[in-house]
Amino acid sequence: MVALADWRARALGIGAAGTIAAFTLAGLLPGAGIGVTKVPMIGARMGMNIRFPAAGGCSSGTFTTALTATGTGTWTVPNCFNTASNTVVVIGGGGGGVGGSSGAFYDAAGGGGGASKSTNLSLTTGSTVLYSVGTGGAGHNGGGTAGSGGATWFNGTSLAASSVGANGGQGGTAGTGGFASGTGGSTTGATGATKFAGGNGWQNSGTGDAGGGAAAGATGAGAGGGEGCTTSTAAAGGGGGGADGGSVGGNASGTTAGTAGAGANSGGTGGAGANAASAANGTAGTEWVSYGAGGGGGDPECNRTATSTGGNGGLYGGGGGGGGGDTGAANIGGTGAQGLIIVIYSR
Repeated sequence: MVALADWRARALGIGAAGTIAAFTLAGLLPGAGIGVTKVPMIGARMGMNIRFPAAGGCSSGTFTTALTATGTGTWTVPNCFNTASNTVVVIGGGGGGVGGSSGAFYDAAGGGGGASKSTNLSLTTGSTVLYSVGTGGAGHNGGGTAGSGGATWFNGTSLAASSVGANGGQGGTAGTGGFASGTGGSTTGATGATKFAGGNGWQNSGTGDAGGGAAAGATGAGAGGGEGCTTSTAAAGGGGGGADGGSVGGNASGTTAGTAGAGANSGGTGGAGANAASAANGTAGTEWVSYGAGGGGGDPECNRTATSTGGNGGLYGGGGGGGGGDTGAANIGGTGAQGLIIVIYSR
């Protein structure tokens, strides 16, 4: 036991007006963090206001962890993790968009990542959880097929074996006389208690020049992108979809670009289409302050003779916009955004 006189000499320090500075009795109870506030000195007596932490040394409150490093990794369950009050949300990566090429009028957009959610997972404190965060699909130029977004899962060695898992969105495929925009991350094969599909890149026969699909979020599906290039002359691109239960991206009308789809529940907004060489990116979601489901990228003007670029998908999980159809240039589709894992627990 350390004598009070030693505390004064080594830890407390006498402050102004005979007060003792706040200190921690770490030597008496390691790791517990017993806080002692400043108190007045009256003669040889001292009063202390001691604040004890919750049982087991755990503070009360809500704690949020975002896992954003793509690929597989491990997460150690905190000692204060509460199996009776927790939520895990995962979002798959968004698919990339592709641009048209000489002789290929149509471009195609990527689909948004799907999302899954579970509550009150039974995890052992101090144990190691395996997870994987899906990458975003790469945009592609000059026709062909863009990259698809990767699946995201938590607590398992694969999507199928995980406690919570979501599929990534598909990349778009350009072609002569037709196209296939990527579909959003499907709920088929996903795991978890609640599942939502990602939004499709613009899906229709006829024109290409598509806005990207948005990511699904914790409370809703991602919305699809809008149609661009509604005439055979130079015209604007379609808007990207809104995330987490948001609205569909607007269709272009002649040289008037498609509007951005609005996000819902703090999900990201889609990128607006453009009557120009490049379109707007989808915006990031903010469901968890700096993290959330992203909107789809917008689509630029079609039938250009110079390179045009689709908007990138918004963080996290937004699909890339198509790169614009053209008569000669190698246009570039937008990149899909990576996935995300959110772990929340309360005490």
